[in-house]
Amino acid sequence: MTTSRFGKGLKTYRFTFACVDPRTGYAVPNNGIQISDYKPVAFSGAHDDATRPKGSYSPEVGITNGSGYWTTTYTAPEEAGIVESKLICNTPTGTTAPYAFTIGIRTPGFTELPTGYSEIS
Repeated sequence: MTTSRFGKGLKTYRFTFACVDPRTGYAVPNNGIQISDYKPVAFSGAHDDATRPKGSYSPEVGITNGSGYWTTTYTAPEEAGIVESKLICNTPTGTTAPYAFTIGIRTPGFTELPTGYSEIS
């Protein structure tokens, strides 16, 4: 993994996901699940372009446990920015159900500038 020249280095975040049956509202156990197509959003972190390292999920593919949940770890190359990702649940009927989600990585202790203000160089 590439570490950014900005920020304070690698940070890890654990996430737990579930594939939910839309008819019942319950998490589906022993179901295939994967994360794909993740990428940083330009201008959302210490970088001012889309070349910011995207980080990684480990694992990217798995099977939900007996309660219907799956845990993965995202490693961010820096403590800043937004990452768009796609979670795909493979249903028992063989179809896939993609869900887009966004992770916002923020540096602890920082606050956003009010509307109308910008950074000072």
